[in-house]
Amino acid sequence: MTPQFSDLGEWIRVRFGEAGQGGLAAKLKPPVSKNAVSMWKTGKNRISAAYEKQIRALGYDGPLPEVGGDVTKADIESLQEEIRTQAAWVREELRKENTALAADLQEVLKQLAELRGTQPAESP
Repeated sequence: MTPQFSDLGEWIRVRFGEAGQGGLAAKLKPPVSKNAVSMWKTGKNRISAAYEKQIRALGYDGPLPEVGGDVTKADIESLQEEIRTQAAWVREELRKENTALAADLQEVLKQLAELRGTQPAESP
């Protein structure tokens, strides 16, 4: 079966319109930077298997860019940005999980206090 799109860049333009690379970047989990998507399109960075699977699930059926060439300062800066983006995402997810766990713990303590007939201690 012939792919609907000849390259990743064409698919991004059609699928995400004005949002472009940022639109794709935001759909991926954990999210990536627009620059990372740009590096994928040009073949400067390899698309990991996890991201390739997500891109395929979003509907891209064409060939992936070939990877090659020397590592440049721009490549290193792109990777640094990618690390910062993913670290921020992980921190936010952990914060959400911690908040949810704290709320669950407060509920358990409240129920335990009700069973004992006492009032729970106030959390800080």
